[in-house]
Order: sequence, then structure tokens, then C-alpha cells
Amino acid sequence: MDQFANNLVGTFSLLVSDAVADSVASVVGHEGALGAAVAYVFAEPGVGIERLRLSLGLSQPAAVRLVGQMVEAGLATRATDATDRRRAQVYLTRRGRDVADTLLATRRNAIDSVLRGLSPAEQDSLAALIAKALAQAKTDRAHGEYRCRLCDVRICPQPRCPVEASCQE
Repeated sequence: MDQFANNLVGTFSLLVSDAVADSVASVVGHEGALGAAVAYVFAEPGVGIERLRLSLGLSQPAAVRLVGQMVEAGLATRATDATDRRRAQVYLTRRGRDVADTLLATRRNAIDSVLRGLSPAEQDSLAALIAKALAQAKTDRAHGEYRCRLCDVRICPQPRCPVEASCQE
């Protein structure tokens, strides 16, 4: 890749990343993994703490603290796993689901604002190129889920998701 193009891609990725981080922080009140945890549990109700930990790139103690923070904030509940009583499952409360809906809408709006200067056809072309690059970036399931930790899976279901297609077991 040409060095100028490399700089452009790097700068654009930071522009999008900063817009998303700011939008998430505006909904949950601070930066960090809380917004991603809410979005992930929204997509995977009943997820175990270990899978949540792997998907967010957290240590086990950090994941337990994060789930505790979600419970204290009234965003989630913990339940004992019926098949393995040593494990906990995490579910969003009604308030947590509302926060997740708001968070994902705010994220979409932030990305839309970055792309506002492109025509619909240009946005479609950019999306196709990004999907191609994501599909070629082979990864394992945990890293794939980490990449998609703030995705709205209702919009990008598994058969359509280029990251899902790039995951190798």
C-alpha cells in the first residue's frame, strides 16, 4: 500500500473509532468496557462471564468486576447456570436493554455523521471494500467477537457478517 494511502486509512480508522467511543461514553457515562459489555450481552443474553471476558479482551477478575458494575447500575442480572452451578450467566434488565438500544442507535448515528459527506453509492462501495478486508483478516472466534463487540447483530446477522466468515475454529 502506498504510504499516503496507509496514513489515510489509519487516520480514518481513528476518526471512526473516536466517534464510536465518544458516542458510547455519552450513553453509559464513561469510557471503557461497560458499553461493549452491554452491547454484547444484548446480543448474547445469558452469556457466561468467561465468554464475555474473552469477547471483551478482559482478565477474569476485570470481567467479574464489570458484571458487578452492570448489576449495581441496574443494567444486568446474574443467574446461576442451570447446567453448571459454578458458572454465572448474565442477562440485561429492561433498563439494560433500553440502554443497549440507545447505545447502538447513538453508535450508528456517530458513524453516519462520519460518512455524511459520501453519496449513498460511495458509502456502499466503502462498505463492500471494508467487508472484503474484514473477510480476509482471518481470526479465531474470540478475536472475531472482540472485533464485533459493539456491533448491532440484528443488522449484521451471522450469515452476512464478514468477520464471522473470517473466523477459523
